[in-house]
Amino acid sequence: LEGMYQALAERYMKINCACFPPNEGRFDDVIRLCKEFQIDGVIDQNLKFCQTYDVEGYTLEQRLKEAGIPVLGIGAFLGFGNTLGFLSYQVIWRYFSWSNQTLAMIVLWAGAMYLAKEKKNYWIGVCPAVFMSAVSSTYFMMAPETLGLIPFFKNNTTVAYPVGIIFAIAMFCIFWKSSRKYA
Repeated sequence: LEGMYQALAERYMKINCACFPPNEGRFDDVIRLCKEFQIDGVIDQNLKFCQTYDVEGYTLEQRLKEAGIPVLGIGAFLGFGNTLGFLSYQVIWRYFSWSNQTLAMIVLWAGAMYLAKEKKNYWIGVCPAVFMSAVSSTYFMMAPETLGLIPFFKNNTTVAYPVGIIFAIAMFCIFWKSSRKYA
């Protein structure tokens, strides 16, 4: 049993984490995996609870470009409120769930459009983007920290579900019309 714990600890110590720069091994791994799996491009999403987590973003982007791999860097800031003592993370966390899903939706639509522009299989981004569009807008319509603050909308699935579906369809139609210029 002790050998198993030792092996597990050694394995986790070999992970190239962005929190411990400089980390050339991480860059090499990303480039190797892109080539090994024939990746068309990289979307580098960085949720910034702390600025140090994006310390490698610029270098990673440069290394990927040098290797001929397209990269799109996206970041979202969330952080100083609790540090400065005027905003509780209990409040922030409620917004984080929706904003993270919405950021995923935006990244998926952007990735799908990039793939359409490059004449690649964009459906790999479109399908989850449509789903995330429905989920994000439905949540926004009824959650107690968004429009759910208005009593009529709070947990009102009769309104939120159809709005979510309509929004998802509208986003797909916008994508379809915009992507046709690359067809």
